[in-house]
Amino acid sequence: MKFPFFASFVIFIFVLQHNIRKGKKSSEQAESEFWKRESSANDVRRQSLEDLAYITFNAEPFFPVNLLDAANCPEFLSNNQEVKEILSRFLFLEQQKIVNLTQYTNTDLKYKYGVANLPTLTEYDSNYNELITLLHSYGTILEKEGYETQALSVLEYAISVGSDISSTYTLCAKIYENNQQWEKIEWLKNEAEIISTSRKDSIVRKLQEFGPCNG
Repeated sequence: MKFPFFASFVIFIFVLQHNIRKGKKSSEQAESEFWKRESSANDVRRQSLEDLAYITFNAEPFFPVNLLDAANCPEFLSNNQEVKEILSRFLFLEQQKIVNLTQYTNTDLKYKYGVANLPTLTEYDSNYNELITLLHSYGTILEKEGYETQALSVLEYAISVGSDISSTYTLCAKIYENNQQWEKIEWLKNEAEIISTSRKDSIVRKLQEFGPCNG
């Protein structure tokens, strides 16, 4: 009775070692290919940035005076000091170059535009990430204060420029669901399907929780 057990154990160890060696070899190969590509990317000369999809951001429509009734603006700003900082950063960002590059690695960017352009591209992408983060924060504040329509205008803009912040989508979906705007939830799901980053699948799964069958 012990022999079959021992034979099975030996086979198990053999298979385990084989898989470990195979995995190690695959990992070493992937690492080698990465460094080879990285080295090659570092030799690419500066390329034109004219084909970048620049985002033209206009801060004015997002100011409370343009979103809310004039009578409500003073109280809204008084109750939400963070909004003043957000608006200040909006004014800064509308003077900057903004590009969504979240789908690219640094190696991808160096290959396409040259290593000398990497600091510039990093700045453009940083501006983009700050923009969608601020838009989410602003939309969240507006929704919390009861301004759902205004919150949606902010959040929907973030989505229109490719935001992959999960809570931006779920907050939108929550508002749509509260107002039984089922067609808007479907629009939201379609927008999530075209996200170009690794967060896509997670966002799509979360949005499946919203809709007429779940509300």
